[in-house]
Amino acid sequence: MNEANEQPRTVLQRVFSTWLLVPAACIALFLLGIAFLAPFYGAKDSAELLFKGIAGLIALSGAAIALQKYFDELEKANEAALAEARKPYETKRQEVYYQLVAETGNIGINERSDPSRLKSEREFWRLHWGAVPMVADDEVAVAVDDFADTLAFRPDNAVELMNRSMDLARACRRSLGFSKHTPDQPASVQEQPKLAPQ
Repeated sequence: MNEANEQPRTVLQRVFSTWLLVPAACIALFLLGIAFLAPFYGAKDSAELLFKGIAGLIALSGAAIALQKYFDELEKANEAALAEARKPYETKRQEVYYQLVAETGNIGINERSDPSRLKSEREFWRLHWGAVPMVADDEVAVAVDDFADTLAFRPDNAVELMNRSMDLARACRRSLGFSKHTPDQPASVQEQPKLAPQ
């Protein structure tokens, strides 16, 4: 699991860890005390105390290991359940993104008077105000808003519409985990160049 996705330890895990660490530390100090004071007691008493201390330390170590295994298994089960619960959401996100990019592409390549473009514009606005805010991450939301601004204020600029559609498609692809770019370098630098204005 990478560090960004690591979840903080639960309160229960911290309590049990502390609960086990304090007695283990006490037993370790007790054993050190026995080793230090052994010359002042009889060999039989020192050995008996030493064995009891070691047995206690072993018992606490075993309990700590068992609890840690239990918490690890519980965390894995929770992660699997969460991943399973997210599958329908991820499927819907992919469907919305695909439909969104298909509509923006159609808008970009057709004349304003084309009936298929008019239909795509209606569908884009329906998605823009409906399904997209439910499933889009921040990068996709910005790309959708950029396309919407171009469509609303510069609807005859086909080149800009196509470029905004391409930006949106790339943002959707990254959102779905199919493409990566470095945060300090814009995606358009790493991918295909945009169309030049005519």
